[in-house]
Parts: sequence; structure tokens; C-alpha cells
Amino acid sequence: MRDFLPPDARRLGELARRLLASFELFGYELVTLLERGLGALDPEEVLRFVEPETGEVVALRPDMTPQLARVVSTRLALAPPPIRLSYQGSVLRRRRERARRHRQIFQAGIELIGLDGPSGDLEALEVACSAARAVGLDDFVLDLGHARIAFALLEGVEPTRQRAAVEALHLKDRAELERAAAGAGLGQREQTALAALSELHGGREILKAAAGTLAGTRAEAGLGELSRVLDEVERRGLAPSVVVDLGETRNFAYYISAPCAWSGRPHRLGRSL
Repeated sequence: MRDFLPPDARRLGELARRLLASFELFGYELVTLLERGLGALDPEEVLRFVEPETGEVVALRPDMTPQLARVVSTRLALAPPPIRLSYQGSVLRRRRERARRHRQIFQAGIELIGLDGPSGDLEALEVACSAARAVGLDDFVLDLGHARIAFALLEGVEPTRQRAAVEALHLKDRAELERAAAGAGLGQREQTALAALSELHGGREILKAAAGTLAGTRAEAGLGELSRVLDEVERRGLAPSVVVDLGETRNFAYYISAPCAWSGRPHRLGRSL
């Protein structure tokens, strides 16, 4: 947790204003999130403490998306899709990944809900690149992945074993990933494909290499979608540099398992920036 003296507080406030103004240009409306509950977040990501007066366990939010999804599925349940919302605020996380130095992380972002397919992906990417430029970033890298590639290979796997495989994939630890894939009871083709994801990151050439590895698996459809998105990103010139990471899994779990606000069917709820 940090204190911000006037110069830093002014810079932080100006940064948030630029981001929210950029989001607004694309039709994203600001919401303030104060509701209780953390949805489908991994319990290991959540900071908790006991409230002295009541003895209840209090959990501090590590992310905004599950709270916003709850708002959409309840108070905005009758709103016609697509729904475009923006937010800004702070979250608190365990000391890992982006929270290694500070547990308090400031966020500003968007949620695009109800616009399926490449059109929704491309809108979110365009908003992201425009926001980066709005705050003065001219030299940045757009890192593309697809949640359904890794999780399609792990479909039906017992949750504990699935988490072990996802963690190994996140760390790019091929040896551990091979052990986790074998322990999960996957077929040989799926084991080989999952292990290969740890090394499939780089430029456009990655897609060609992945095509043979993922052929005939449930991940093949996700690879095709990602290829089409990349084609359009390059055609529009959205970012100065683009890389592809087929093993990216961080924070994707609730996009796969969250219930759709207007149909009740389990599928990806929306896009988050």
C-alpha cells in the first residue's frame, strides 16, 4: 500500500482521466463497483482478514471483472447487448506477478459484453491501442493469445489437475507441463499439443508451426479465430509491434466458465481490457 503526494497524485489522476476519456470515445460508459462477492476468482488470489467486530472474513477484491459481470447479470440483465462499460479503481493482490512490489494495483479498463467473434475481439484491441496512445505510449507491443486454445485441450479435466497444468503453462515450464498433462489423463495428441504451447510464442510464424501441432484437437478452432484476428490487426495497423503467445492463460478462467447474463449458458462472457 502506498501514499501518493500531490505531484504523483496529480499524475495518477491525469492518467485515469485520459484513459476514461479514450474509452468514452468508443461508447464505453463509466460504472463504480462497490458490490459484495468475488465470483469465480481463484481463492488463492484473494487477500483476506478477519473483521474484529463481527468475526467475519473480509475479502479484498483482486480484480474488477467478476464484480462487473455480476452487475451485468443482475441490474443490467434486460439491457440489449452489446454492453460497453468502463471502470477505474484499485485492487489488492497477493505478492506475486504484477503485485510483487506493491499489493495495491490501480486499474482502468473496459468490459465489452455480448459481441461475439472476431468483431468483438477487434473492437477491444482497437480500444486498447487507442488508450495506450492517449496516455503517450507510441512504442508498445500488442500480445495476442486465445483463452480457448489451452482450455480446450484441458476440457473435462479435474479442476485440481487443470490448475496444475495451467500454472506450468503460465511459467513456460515444459517438463512440468508434460507431467501435468500426463497426470490429467489426456490422450497422447492432447498431451503433445499442450506441452508444445509452452514454446509457441513469437511472431506470425508461430501460427504456422502451431497448425500442425493442434490439428485434430479441440484447440484447432481457437487457433483459426486467432489467425483471423491477427490478419485484421496487421491490416488495420493497430499496434507498432505484435507478438503471439498460444500459452497465455493468466486470468482467463472466468471467461470460460462464467454464465452468460442473458442466456444462462456457460461460455465466454465478454472481453476485458
